[in-house]
Amino acid sequence: QVFEVKDSAADLATITHADTRALMGEADYTASTKAGEAICGYVVNDTPKLRFIFESTESTAKLLYYTVIYPSLTANPMLDDPGRQW
Repeated sequence: QVFEVKDSAADLATITHADTRALMGEADYTASTKAGEAICGYVVNDTPKLRFIFESTESTAKLLYYTVIYPSLTANPMLDDPGRQW
């Protein structure tokens, strides 16, 4: 089962944090990594979620990669584990 697909094509670097916010609106989930990268997550519908990872939290930060994640496929009902959400 595939639960996450990652795209890091070079032409993604032309997309900024502000571009994504203008198109997608405010993120449903935000976080930052120890390396200073910004993560913005969007709920698409009941199944997939989109995560956009930027080089920093600045509005001009370039997109490093994005992922499409299916949280339900990471769940383990036998362990009462809801799975990875973001």
